[in-house]
Amino acid sequence: MSGSQGLGIGIVAGSFLVKLPQIANVVTAKSAQGLNPTSFEIETFCVTVAATYGFAHRLSFSAFGESVVRCLLFCSVCDTLTC
Repeated sequence: MSGSQGLGIGIVAGSFLVKLPQIANVVTAKSAQGLNPTSFEIETFCVTVAATYGFAHRLSFSAFGESVVRCLLFCSVCDTLTC
């Protein structure tokens, strides 16, 4: 594995770890009270566009994987916000 691949994997893992505490709090509280739904919807849209672009242009997963992970995490929070 080259240094750039390792860095890419680290970024993807880091993007997961950044939002994990917030998602854990939402799941534990069974409420997303106090979070702005519009903010999450806009950010979800943006990372979805970035992930789609990377996939459509056949970039390496380490180049757009952070967007995929963040999209999945944001979708889980958006789902909680709409319940």
